Amino acid sequence: MIDGAWVICIMRRFVHAILTLTMIIKMKKFILRPHRLSDVPSLAKNINDPSNVRFTQHIPYPYKRHHAVSWVRKQMRERRKKRPSFIQWAIVIDNEVVGGIGINKIIYGHKAEIGYWLAREHRRQGVMKRAVKEIVRYAFTRLGLRRIFAFTLTNNLASQKVLLRNGFLTEGRHRKNVLKDGAFKDTYVFGKVR
Repeated sequence: MIDGAWVICIMRRFVHAILTLTMIIKMKKFILRPHRLSDVPSLAKNINDPSNVRFTQHIPYPYKRHHAVSWVRKQMRERRKKRPSFIQWAIVIDNEVVGGIGINKIIYGHKAEIGYWLAREHRRQGVMKRAVKEIVRYAFTRLGLRRIFAFTLTNNLASQKVLLRNGFLTEGRHRKNVLKDGAFKDTYVFGKVR
């Protein structure tokens, strides 16, 4: 006779495996997939660039191996939850993590914030424009969200262009919204609704 708790455990693992598989998005130039511990070396190498830190709020610099291990493990723990508060994808080209994109602060049935970074050598090639398009589609269709929003520092023109090219609208300016490099900085907020 099979123990009922054992069956439930197996079913949960099966469902989790299926959900993880559905989080893999294959594009012509790159793959979006959940981070793995084997990504730590390429993640630490490619994110550890002052140009990545310049326009983001939460990436430490210098970015060390232990930062990458901690980040990947945090994502793995979050993916096990029935309703994660954030979902992150690695942007992979030639089996190397060259960027990241995710939705954060998820309020199911309503909204989430999108954020991203990309290694310098892969910028201006349409990678992030396409990645944002796919993750917004995922958030609207798979998670049933109604609104995706993003904050950019006012001088982050490249990120603003990515958002505008994906149908986001500039919704306003938040004065002294973030503390960055010891000073309060203004941000623009962008939004897209369905």
